[in-house]
Amino acid sequence: MSSPLDALSSPHGALSLAVAVLAAVLGVRLLAPRSAPGWAAALAYVASLAASWLGASGLVPGGARPGASAPMTVRLAGAALLVFGLLAAGRAAREAAGRAVREAAGRGAGEAAGGTAGSTAGAQLKVLGGLAMVLAGQLVRAPSPAGVAVLAVAAAALGWAALVARRR
Repeated sequence: MSSPLDALSSPHGALSLAVAVLAAVLGVRLLAPRSAPGWAAALAYVASLAASWLGASGLVPGGARPGASAPMTVRLAGAALLVFGLLAAGRAAREAAGRAVREAAGRGAGEAAGGTAGSTAGAQLKVLGGLAMVLAGQLVRAPSPAGVAVLAVAAAALGWAALVARRR
């Protein structure tokens, strides 16, 4: 009988870990938290990815059975959702950074900058939406009861951060 730790040394287990870590690092970099709600959303995002990965690996109570996995079509759909979420969040973060540079250049030339807070909040909402798609994709790609429970908490934290960003 194989243990969950044996599955981690397999190519599939190592690739699964690499995908979860890469999604966590990219997500936090794209979110670029600067406030308490942003840091809470980043922490919930990383914790959800970690719990989903640990649950799918069978390393936490309520996790998947060792060797059990979703059908290939479901895993591919989850991977596509994960990649699309990262691309959407990256695009929103890149547009916000470009807008901030243009506005800073305009202020340097003596022009008035308009719409900074609203445009930043809108970009933050798009980044949070992209990261929510990443979490959903990770859960579809590697389902587990533990991942579902933590995803609900992470979705609430991302929603709270989105509400705070919208009010600004």
